[in-house]
Amino acid sequence: IANGHLMVNGKKHSGAVAADGRTLLVRLLLESQGTYTVHLFNEAGHTDAAPRVNRLQVVEDRPPTIQLVKPPAESTAAPGQELEIALRAADDYGLESIRIEFKLMESDADPSISVAKRWNTLQGMAKTALSESLPLKLPGLSAGKTLMVRAVAVDGRRFGTKLGPQETASPWHRVNLVAADAQAAERLSQLDDLRSRLWAILRAQLQARSAVASLAENDLERSLRQMEDIGSQQTKIYKLSTELVEQLAPNDELEREIRSALNNLANGAMIEAVRLCDRLGGEKEIGGFRSKAAELASRQDHIIDVLRKMLDTARRATAEALAEMEGRPGGDLPDDVQDQLRELKDKLAEFLKQQKKVIEATKNLAKTP
Repeated sequence: IANGHLMVNGKKHSGAVAADGRTLLVRLLLESQGTYTVHLFNEAGHTDAAPRVNRLQVVEDRPPTIQLVKPPAESTAAPGQELEIALRAADDYGLESIRIEFKLMESDADPSISVAKRWNTLQGMAKTALSESLPLKLPGLSAGKTLMVRAVAVDGRRFGTKLGPQETASPWHRVNLVAADAQAAERLSQLDDLRSRLWAILRAQLQARSAVASLAENDLERSLRQMEDIGSQQTKIYKLSTELVEQLAPNDELEREIRSALNNLANGAMIEAVRLCDRLGGEKEIGGFRSKAAELASRQDHIIDVLRKMLDTARRATAEALAEMEGRPGGDLPDDVQDQLRELKDKLAEFLKQQKKVIEATKNLAKTP
């Protein structure tokens, strides 16, 4: 080959011949579908007068994708604390960089954007998941203001001056800034509410289990009447649990853990207990009734055991939050917060007494067929 070129969609693109005289290299940017022909010439100028027509199939370089997992779309935080960041990003031809951007919403119409964190060493990864704890210490950051957070992914596309890197930004996530005392008090209130609702479900399940233990041993007709109430109790327990599952926040670590466990329990042992109650209500023989009643008691014992573990998890979280708040630096707590702490400590002490009674009641029920 002495020289050569390509004709792409009617446009000529000259190439360079390799030293061995057997290869023609043409660099071009493909922006659309079309056709091309190869034109090669030897030193005498001879060439193929009717070169083959080839089709061009152009695959678009898509922009990167990015999802900001933490913080959630709306959350609260206190100035000075660590903000948990978690994200996922991907690109069809490789990522070049990712950055976290902050902007503080004040009275300005167009707040400035600052880069809080940047990752520049992704080396063309096709996908990645990153996490970081960033201190909330921007100038002007104070309770009552709103901090907006987003993640931006950049791919490695570079074709001269015409096509540069592509960027994709996640939606802005809102972080409402509150005083540390107010945030801690709100968290304690949430934990107390969660613990109270779990306790209500457990108490109802203990009552239903006690009712099964009290079924008339040899009187089928009486037992069937008792089963109507027990069936209603089990249905109520199932509904209370599914309602709580719907209301627990999937972006809160503790609530996500309890949400998952309670959802599995509701759609497993709890719904099985409801169905067993229905089957028991239609039983015609005392032998079959006893067998199914024993199976129901076993399901109830399992439900009680799992609920107790959830309650213990919520109790420990509340105790840890109380201890953290009482031991925080910076002086005395406001009077209203101190009153709330005393009330929660009293509730927690009362709950421990109730939990001991639950353990004893559970042991006694386990001995009862």
